[in-house]
Amino acid sequence: MNRQRFAAAAALLAATIFWAPQALASPPAHAPSAISGRVDSVDYGQGTMVVRRGQERITIAVVPSTQIYLHNAGGTFADVRPGTRVDVFVSDIGGRLVAQIIRLK
Repeated sequence: MNRQRFAAAAALLAATIFWAPQALASPPAHAPSAISGRVDSVDYGQGTMVVRRGQERITIAVVPSTQIYLHNAGGTFADVRPGTRVDVFVSDIGGRLVAQIIRLK
């Protein structure tokens, strides 16, 4: 019985040593950050928008949980139109920027 416990403990320790560094090395989803600019284009079918910030064009996914505000009131994705100034709070999820909050100006 002691041999089985020892073997189980040794296996657990080995697994912890092997997988712990990999788990620590995996970065979590990035904290939200803000992107301000003008809407360059919108693809309502794909649920994406492109925001132009200076010469940079940034593609952002818009998901059902994205909160959209138009003049501090509730808005919808249909209110997002090319040329509109926006502040977009995004999170990097799996290498893709996802809008958490869109404020239309």
